[in-house]
Amino acid sequence: SERMHIRIGGSFNYDNDKILFNGNRVVQAIRGGHLKLKLTNRLSEKIKINYGVEYLNNSFSQIYQDQKDSIGVDYQNNTYAAFVEGDLYTSSKFVMRIGVRTSYADHINKFNVAPRVSMAYKFNKETQLSLAYGMFYQNPKDEYLLYTQDLKQERADHYMLNFQFDKKGRNIRAEVYYKDYRNLVKITDDKFYLPSAYNQKGKGYDYGLDLFYRDKKSIKNGDFWVSYSYINSKRDFRD
Repeated sequence: SERMHIRIGGSFNYDNDKILFNGNRVVQAIRGGHLKLKLTNRLSEKIKINYGVEYLNNSFSQIYQDQKDSIGVDYQNNTYAAFVEGDLYTSSKFVMRIGVRTSYADHINKFNVAPRVSMAYKFNKETQLSLAYGMFYQNPKDEYLLYTQDLKQERADHYMLNFQFDKKGRNIRAEVYYKDYRNLVKITDDKFYLPSAYNQKGKGYDYGLDLFYRDKKSIKNGDFWVSYSYINSKRDFRD
């Protein structure tokens, strides 16, 4: 209908690696699936709601073979997620989006809630300023989950300020951001196959600046752009 839209999507991936080194052989297989259902409901001219569910399946297996032994390990994880977000148009110049995402990973038996908010103000037809915050989670690497179920998702908090100007063939974009990382996995022992070799005391941060200028007007029949990026990233994680 004009007020309700439904989107359904899915994907599947398969990856198989065979590695030979010093007469030893490692075979790794990764299989994954992703299904997503999203509904958009426009309640009025000023309020729009997006909500939906997701299902992700990931399986990982690894076989190590040398001249004497063959050792195989594997794991499977199912992640179930639901989300809802609302767009609120308070005026022709200001819009706000508030949302939350929840997910559960059954392999590590962890549930999390991730709030997100963004807002944008349009000074005029050409100029806009936006601000955003979001909390994001991801599962630890497959190589860690093969040997332990005692980990939780790694977390990142994103902060972003964005400025855009677009007028008669000239476009300027500037963005500054800061990302705070926590619960990063650290490996504290050479015996990587023991659950006790892992903890999540790792942390880190990124901050940076992106600048972009495009001009399709100054040079007749010409189009050029210039971009600059700066990033400072430090993390205490892994080994």
